[in-house]
Amino acid sequence: MEHKCKFCNKEFDSGHKLGSHIRIHTRQLIVCEICTKKIGKNVYDKHKELCLNKQQIKKFCKNCNIELNKFNTYCSKSCSNKSRIVSQETKEKIRNSVHTLFPKREIPCKHCGLIFTIDHKQRKRNVCNPICIPGKEFKSKQLSKSLKGKSGGYRIGGGRGKGGYVNGIWMDSTWEIILANRLNSLSINWERDTGKHRLTYTNVNGEERKYYPDFYLPDYDVYVEVKGYWTSETKQKMNSVIERNEQVKIVILESLEEIKNFTLNKSI
Repeated sequence: MEHKCKFCNKEFDSGHKLGSHIRIHTRQLIVCEICTKKIGKNVYDKHKELCLNKQQIKKFCKNCNIELNKFNTYCSKSCSNKSRIVSQETKEKIRNSVHTLFPKREIPCKHCGLIFTIDHKQRKRNVCNPICIPGKEFKSKQLSKSLKGKSGGYRIGGGRGKGGYVNGIWMDSTWEIILANRLNSLSINWERDTGKHRLTYTNVNGEERKYYPDFYLPDYDVYVEVKGYWTSETKQKMNSVIERNEQVKIVILESLEEIKNFTLNKSI
């Protein structure tokens, strides 16, 4: 005999299964105002009373004593795991079973045939060294070449010296820290440039690049650059910056004495 649902036309091999299925269509579900769960109409009153009783009683996490908003015992899964008490005997059993199932063994490398030892933590390993994988070393070199010339720009901590913070702003070297403190003592407003003020220059390969000065003094419209270390490239860079930005005032400080005695006037 065919047992077919009159709501969705789904067929069943017994009347009992059909009856259970029809309840899905006919049962009225009500969303609880307290816990937002969907509850059947016939048990909703009892469920709501239980929710109200639970809401009145404040619950705290058993591990960290944080007040719980939900009807849980712990505030998180990590807290629940911390409260688990595992005896030393149980730990020893787990350790022994792991070593029994996955003992140390020697296997040949998949690529070069070299024999090496693995334990239970390395049971999926099949090569003696990642470099042994064909093309691995070549790919890493290829990747570094593809990033060459594309990973420049200002980066916090990218300077040669030991940096730190002044007024909550990062300085790349101790000389920059001293200059920032010197400007503060002279009550000169300064901005640490990380991209707001950009100047252009041409590098040794004839490519146009962007230059970010160390400091900008808005009251004087002056850029200040701290240079304690020169190379042929940095010399060419600064010469190109000055040549291509003739309308811009740039002050270059090359020694600690110049930084400590640095001063400005409105006529600059």
